[in-house]
Amino acid sequence: MKASTSYIHNVSAQAIGRFFTGLISIIVFILIGRLMGPGELGQFSYILTFFGFLFIFSEVGTPSVFAKDISQIKEAKDIYLANYLVLRIGLALLFIIPGIIAAYFLRKDLFFILSIGVVFLPLFNLRFFEPLYQVYNKPLFSAYTAFFYGAIYFTLSLIAVIFFKNISSISLSYIVANILYALFALYLSTRILKPKFTIRTSIIKNIMKLALPMGVGALFATVNSHIDIFMLASMKSDYEVGIYSAAYRFLDMTAMLAVTILNPIIPIFSKWALENRQLLKERYTQLIETFSVATLPVALAIPFITPLIVRSIYGQDFLPSADVLNILAWVGVLLFLSLLTMSLCLSIGVVHFGWWITALAAGVNIFLNYIWIPKYSYIGSAWATVICELLILGVVSFFVIKHIGNFIRFLIWIKIIFANIIFCLLLHFIKNVYLGLILGTTIYVLMVVSLKVIPSHFLSLIKNLLKK
Repeated sequence: MKASTSYIHNVSAQAIGRFFTGLISIIVFILIGRLMGPGELGQFSYILTFFGFLFIFSEVGTPSVFAKDISQIKEAKDIYLANYLVLRIGLALLFIIPGIIAAYFLRKDLFFILSIGVVFLPLFNLRFFEPLYQVYNKPLFSAYTAFFYGAIYFTLSLIAVIFFKNISSISLSYIVANILYALFALYLSTRILKPKFTIRTSIIKNIMKLALPMGVGALFATVNSHIDIFMLASMKSDYEVGIYSAAYRFLDMTAMLAVTILNPIIPIFSKWALENRQLLKERYTQLIETFSVATLPVALAIPFITPLIVRSIYGQDFLPSADVLNILAWVGVLLFLSLLTMSLCLSIGVVHFGWWITALAAGVNIFLNYIWIPKYSYIGSAWATVICELLILGVVSFFVIKHIGNFIRFLIWIKIIFANIIFCLLLHFIKNVYLGLILGTTIYVLMVVSLKVIPSHFLSLIKNLLKK
């Protein structure tokens, strides 16, 4: 099988699996919101966030090292896998007691279910086998495990919501689904490569040497994206967490879409970085403009339809989430642009700033939440998220300009801004929302084409890349 074909198969299998599990998570969220209300949804979101922090702490950046090593080492993969398993389980065991202590002091009312999750952390830490499936050309194993997990999680959660109607039983469904997923993924991995348990401290030391810097960056990134849940729960209540989390789920969907679209661009950028830096700069410039053309009108149109979206999905009790979603829509735009820009930095090997920019963003996020939550509640948290994402994009763009030159074409950006202003005015003055969206979108597309914001030859290039 050709390398390009194998790559597409692996990316497709992982994308399908990621989409399915993401969809199931969203459905469970909606069920809790509609049947149990914002307060209970806030508790569930808090529990998931607690587990998420615990996963990041106990992983310490090791998944990325495993993905690199398992594809590069030629011999003794079975010994490497065994040592990696021992390391991951050992790291998880180290965090069990601290995790239980943290659960007790953070949320005594949720201590029981949080502690159960902490105890099973060593099994949760077995979620790392996708690179192994990819290296041994078993991409469907990623899809199998995802569908297995999603089916169990949905079934158990549905039973818990209908018959038990308490957050502990739903959280237990999440824990059980993750345990069964880990065991199933481990079983599939042994069909490919059976670990040979010959402990070599040199392997473990080399893994940790590479993993620690990435683990610190991942930890700060997680703090930046999820600390608002803890701070809202501490400074306000579970109700505010539920309202905020209901809107944030849409941002999670956007992030999943962005990663799925942009991940295949990284090897293309890497090729251009080696062969033609000028072409890389030109294509990146056109891509950043194209994504702006596609995403900016979405953020502008969102406020006109969010009340209907929120009421239809979560119910009337979650109507305040519409205001949060209006703000987080701009985070979605910035997320596309920053991920694309970070992909460029990765392709040219400029990633040294990754750890400190995530640390800076996390610090700014905590500070802004601390001063805004008491006065503005979840609205303050939403604006803090926007500012931190804008900060990350600004720093990453600075390093792009420093290493490949200025990519900002002011005339093109004036055209983009002008087209979006006209689009926004049409939505504002046309009282019928649906007519405004149809007419506004039509005129917007015509303006983008007539102003030649996106060159026709570049649209042809995108079509060809998608065909590949």
